[in-house]
Amino acid sequence: MAVIVASVIPEKDYENQIKLISKKLDDFHFIPEFRMDLWTNNQKDYIEKYMKIVDDYSLPNIFTFRTEELSIADQIYKIPLNHENSILDIDISIISRNSINYPQNRTILSSHFSNPLEFRNRFEKLAKYGKVAIKLASTFDSENILDILWYVKHTDGERILSIVPQGNENQSLRIVSALTVSDFIYSSFDKPVIAGQYNMELLFKILEMIY
Repeated sequence: MAVIVASVIPEKDYENQIKLISKKLDDFHFIPEFRMDLWTNNQKDYIEKYMKIVDDYSLPNIFTFRTEELSIADQIYKIPLNHENSILDIDISIISRNSINYPQNRTILSSHFSNPLEFRNRFEKLAKYGKVAIKLASTFDSENILDILWYVKHTDGERILSIVPQGNENQSLRIVSALTVSDFIYSSFDKPVIAGQYNMELLFKILEMIY
């Protein structure tokens, strides 16, 4: 079964939230994704304090910080480099412009784009970086998603992969992606972070029923 990645905005009452996540790991097959870029206070020292608590609970996690500012990305992504339980989700627009040596076994290289016709070029560009895991997110529809999934299934090798259809109208396509080519699939931990996300517990029940 595809691993569920549950997106969290872990700012309010974050110590208790980490405890709750830790308890739910016993019941659900998921990895929390900490969307640090969506905090109102996303200063380096504040994030470092949070990650120290995450380490205290030995929580496996995906660390994501979306920004177009290279200097900010370099500063923030140095934090999870020192936390072995953290997987770094980094956009192609950032990694192609900086000199940080990201560990291959702890990096998801991602690309977000609005035109699904760009998929093949984006996929091939990500694959050239040699990272273990890649993620592509776009507003796929029921027609082009089947072509895309077929293409990936017959061209991808051993790569860890996630194809993420975005938008409320594409919510069911996330299930199709999980059942065919995606090794990990995104949900919300509680409230949706973006349109079209399933709640983590609901998505787990759907996939568990299918499998």
